[in-house]
Amino acid sequence: MRRGKWTVPAVAAAAVSVGAALAFAVPASAGVNLQSESDATAAVKLGANARLDAKGAVVFAPVYLTCTPGSDSYLQVSVTQAVGNDIASGSRYREIDDCTGERQKIQVSVTPTNHPFQRGVAFGEAMLTVCDYRGCTSPYDEHTIRIR
Repeated sequence: MRRGKWTVPAVAAAAVSVGAALAFAVPASAGVNLQSESDATAAVKLGANARLDAKGAVVFAPVYLTCTPGSDSYLQVSVTQAVGNDIASGSRYREIDDCTGERQKIQVSVTPTNHPFQRGVAFGEAMLTVCDYRGCTSPYDEHTIRIR
């Protein structure tokens, strides 16, 4: 078998072509997979202000959430506040039955377990758990809130 001068450049060109084709094909297919798996919708944002009612026996905290229609979705909201030398704290866990896939506002009632809430600064937490056939995701938001 005789080797010509054109064999090495032809092999090199073929290798570069195959490498370039793979370099462009792999990210393109990965992008398609990412888009098809990104249909799950889950987001939560705790509002900045909660409304005090019933002489401190409850605060109503606004929560903005987005969840996948048809998913099993649960929301937990906690509020903790220093009241003098004591702590007022409470938590509420509820199922979200009406997920639309769009942003929704829900008023969550949180009752304290030890001492009444008062007007002023508190710490709030919100966690949304959304489960569907792809698995579960739990977005979380926490920050100081103002009880008014």
